[in-house]
Amino acid sequence: MKLGTFERQGHRFVGVVAPGERHAFDVAAAQAATGSAPDAALRTMLDLIDAGEAGLDRVRRLAEREGAEAAFLVPLDAVAFLPPVPEPRQLREAALFPGHIRHAPIGMRRVAAFLEGRAPTPEELQPLPAVPPVFVDRPVSYFQNRLNVVGHRAVVQWPQASRVMDFELEFGLFLGRGGRNIRPAEASRCIFGYTLYNDMSARDFQLVESRSGFGPSKSKSFDGANAMGPWIVTPDEIPDPYALALEARVNGELWASGTSAGMLHSFEDLIVHFSRDETLQPGEFLASGTAAGGTGLEIGRFPQDGDMVELVADSIGTLANRLVRIRGADAAEISACAETPITLSSDV
Repeated sequence: MKLGTFERQGHRFVGVVAPGERHAFDVAAAQAATGSAPDAALRTMLDLIDAGEAGLDRVRRLAEREGAEAAFLVPLDAVAFLPPVPEPRQLREAALFPGHIRHAPIGMRRVAAFLEGRAPTPEELQPLPAVPPVFVDRPVSYFQNRLNVVGHRAVVQWPQASRVMDFELEFGLFLGRGGRNIRPAEASRCIFGYTLYNDMSARDFQLVESRSGFGPSKSKSFDGANAMGPWIVTPDEIPDPYALALEARVNGELWASGTSAGMLHSFEDLIVHFSRDETLQPGEFLASGTAAGGTGLEIGRFPQDGDMVELVADSIGTLANRLVRIRGADAAEISACAETPITLSSDV
């Protein structure tokens, strides 16, 4: 199933995406029409996750029985897409793709050279010779701000003082089961479903913050920085999550393409690792990190004010978000430097 959280005319609901992906089936409305007591599992996506397989079975039965009934079908072009889980219980970002780990530093050196008013040296344009051993030895991750997630079609406001905004082509999963010290054989059963994830990043902020030795801070923590969607796809509809074709498009133009193959660690590995001596909760989100070539850092090209960024994955769908700079009176205190977007070509 494809499961989303939608809103129409102030009514928020969990919906099953109907075949053809043109309508959402309002499961709570269909259940209410049966005359039985309201099903608490259908109120929110977190409630559904908490209800476990029994809750999903009830949704499947409702969709099979009433899914073609027009009274419960809402056109997707008439809804607001919320994040599939509007407030994840936790959000962890991993770094699992070796190509990105090796080549992203080139982009950061390009950004540094631009801000210093010079061209990068040939040495600065060389990738890391190999993936640092720590990334191979264990899943490396950091926590993101779980409270600033947005969904498909949401407009993301460009941080005021940033000159260099970027996208990140990622996907990830929501946990359907939690636990502590989860065994490898049990890990796959903890996966509720997959969705696309765009870890928006202010690269000029990140350049400064990385010198502290701490993880990302304001470079990845602003309203709308964590875009997710368009919906959650349950594992039965994705035969192999490690063989997905991935794309990033800006204003309809293909900027990056890749695959989910070749991850240093599987999602099951992440679940096992994160649960060591720590209790994971249903409703947590685990992100893959950026697919190889899936950022402006790696291709030397960054989105500009007003650009529409689309992430695409087969078996999942398309996550689209527009980046917009602040306008009007609120922009009066933004510096002239912050008003000037930049484009860094790949041969700089």
